[in-house]
Amino acid sequence: MAVRRSRRMLVLGAAAAWILLLAGLAFWTANPVTLNLASISLARESGAVIIGEVVEVRKPDSEEKPPETSAPDYSVRVVEVLGAKPGFADDFGIAIGKSAGVVDTSHYQPKVGEKLVLPLLLHSSVHLMQTTGRPYAATPRTIADVKNVLEDAAPSGR
Repeated sequence: MAVRRSRRMLVLGAAAAWILLLAGLAFWTANPVTLNLASISLARESGAVIIGEVVEVRKPDSEEKPPETSAPDYSVRVVEVLGAKPGFADDFGIAIGKSAGVVDTSHYQPKVGEKLVLPLLLHSSVHLMQTTGRPYAATPRTIADVKNVLEDAAPSGR
């Protein structure tokens, strides 16, 4: 009886160790975020790329909403402007500390307080911005990668 019990404990211990090993591998070897370079470049050339903190989330009325809707999916407070078309930020009031309504074409559901890197274009209204792709969590690595992409895309005369 004691032998069965020790075998059972050995098997359970091995299973727990295996699960911990797999969880550790998944955590330490996870792939980094892949940036959509076309989306970021388009926003840099025709709009703005910002870091925004989500201050309000609007609950979707339905799964399918018409693209011409004038209500934002969420609002963000601009934390930093990483890159923008010359004059775009000034013309449309994109400045640090100001709020902007975002129409998210990727159907991403952010949480209040979450910081996101947002590639934005002007929507059908002066007060709304539209994402050009899925927003990215504003981690230090993602911000550094986006800044590198924006530097590479900048005109060479600077």
